[in-house]
Amino acid sequence: KHAETENAFRHREEQYRLAMRAARMHGWELKIGTGILESPEPFEPYFGLSPDTFKGTIEALQELVYPEDLPRLRKALSRCIEKGKDLDIEHRIVWPKDHSIHWLRQIGAVLLDDNGRPYRLLGILTDITGEKNLEQERKRLSGELHHEKDMLDVLMEHTHAHLAYLDRHFTFLKVNDAYANGCGKTKEELIGKRHFDLFPSAENKRIFTRVLRTGKPVSFMDKPFLLGNDPRHALTYWNWTLEPIKDHDGTVKGLVISLIDITELKMHQKEIQKLNHNLIQYAAELKAANAELEAFCYSVSHDLRA
Repeated sequence: KHAETENAFRHREEQYRLAMRAARMHGWELKIGTGILESPEPFEPYFGLSPDTFKGTIEALQELVYPEDLPRLRKALSRCIEKGKDLDIEHRIVWPKDHSIHWLRQIGAVLLDDNGRPYRLLGILTDITGEKNLEQERKRLSGELHHEKDMLDVLMEHTHAHLAYLDRHFTFLKVNDAYANGCGKTKEELIGKRHFDLFPSAENKRIFTRVLRTGKPVSFMDKPFLLGNDPRHALTYWNWTLEPIKDHDGTVKGLVISLIDITELKMHQKEIQKLNHNLIQYAAELKAANAELEAFCYSVSHDLRA
């Protein structure tokens, strides 16, 4: 019976060790007052050391700690031992071989003797380098995204194009000043509202829906648009583009409307066409006058010879 209990205990202990190893966790024990660190498993893999080279003391551990983190670790150990506070700290260590930086999390609790005095500190060490690297990469990417967003906001507000971002339900997510002013509304009156609740158009809704479904952009050049009720003063012309915004997997998650007012250009084109027409008409009249002059000269020359 005793042998069975001992085997079961060893089996459970082995399972515990395997679970700790799989989780990159390492149990340790500090004998308070001696500075000796003990563990059923070697410390060296966590400290970047060759086998059997770690001295097994708290001082040896502190020699590996990143200098800026050492005061915090010492303070946390002191609070734990002297005041009975639980230990929970993240700190860096420097691997001696390649001077690479690694992150450890140390958690622990003090055991008291029969007199209520601390005599052992039990702890668990976890290698969190991977998590920290991912966190730093996430922060870096987040910083880049914020920078790009700021740049996009600047470009968006300083372009002459009228820009608006819509979600899949055609709700305004963002518009620039040019778009809002062109609509005769403020940004606050547009953001959060559905496009076709404000600007109903069955034709445009079919176009928007098709771009959302197919993921293919559409463009219209020289599209006339009436502003107000008087066509003589309110007819404008636009280059109009509707672009899909796609997710990483190609799913369309929204739309970008881009409108460029070409009314003035269109007016200039009409003026040029009018001038060209007048020039052609003048050339025809000049040609007719030259023909009449040639006929008159011929008649005079014939009369003179006679």
